[in-house]
Amino acid sequence: MSESGGALNYRETDPAKSIEHQQAIAAATLKNLGLDGSRINELKKVHYRDLLAAGTAAMQALAKQTGVRRMGWDVIADDQYVLREFCEWAASIPYMAGTVMSEFNSNLAKGELTKNDWTAKEVDEKLTAAFGDKKDEVVAEFKKVQPQKKIQDVLFLDTTFRPGAKMVLARKLENTKAPVFNYIFAYEYPIDGGITSFHCSEIAFAFHALSEPHIHLATGATPAGLALQDKVSQAWALRPG
Repeated sequence: MSESGGALNYRETDPAKSIEHQQAIAAATLKNLGLDGSRINELKKVHYRDLLAAGTAAMQALAKQTGVRRMGWDVIADDQYVLREFCEWAASIPYMAGTVMSEFNSNLAKGELTKNDWTAKEVDEKLTAAFGDKKDEVVAEFKKVQPQKKIQDVLFLDTTFRPGAKMVLARKLENTKAPVFNYIFAYEYPIDGGITSFHCSEIAFAFHALSEPHIHLATGATPAGLALQDKVSQAWALRPG
């Protein structure tokens, strides 16, 4: 099971380059905190907010310096603990990977909690602003894959995690004797005017936890939601049929 796209199996990664990046980030983070390698133990005393700020600033600065689109704390594939290929024995194990519809691009994250109240004119204006002369093509394709959604929901469709999910599934399919499944979780929370599925929003459904008081409140826990958690939790257990 790999959620939110799942990590790629690192076939194209260069461990040496990854280590170089991580060492640079660590050094820049220490520098931002006024420390050096000889005082690394003092990190234990740094407030986590200060450490987070120093690390974030280091990654942003290094990305700009190196011309890398995004610098982050990447996993380093060493072919011992983190493999670049699926193990041979994994061929007999079923696998499922997928994403939620919006991931980090939900209307909640973008502050668009009134999206279900937009007029037709407002919807058209926002779609035109987002997609220009590709608007009609984008809308047509979205209707094919999400026919139950409102047209404006295409504005909150994730395009970052989905390619990774497709790639890792394709690699699993290269050598498998077991079923391979793909999912997209698109449930809209019926609260605050409607919230498109965001990063990790499927987890409560997977663990059949909508009856928990705080989750019940956060998800709206409608009959449709309660029924969906039955399907999701069973699917996550990879139960045939």
